[in-house]
Amino acid sequence: MMGGLMVALLCWMLVCIWCGYRAHFRWFAVALILGLTLAVVWVVTVLQADPLSPNALMSFFSAVLFASASFGVGWLIGRFVQGWQGSKVRD
Repeated sequence: MMGGLMVALLCWMLVCIWCGYRAHFRWFAVALILGLTLAVVWVVTVLQADPLSPNALMSFFSAVLFASASFGVGWLIGRFVQGWQGSKVRD
């Protein structure tokens, strides 16, 4: 079960990196909302915990930070690639 959760987190982070790389802010918002919705569903159904408990709220906050950091890394990589491609010497 924990392996599946890690794979889901990795896939979610890759989507956020792709959104940052392409600078798709709307798709990032969709991915963020979808990821948080799935996290709430997981907390309620699998863990059978209160979604407003301090531990659950901290996990949701950390999910937002994970997504934001992934988006930022993708955005930086995208800007680096654009700068690299823009500095090509043309004949």
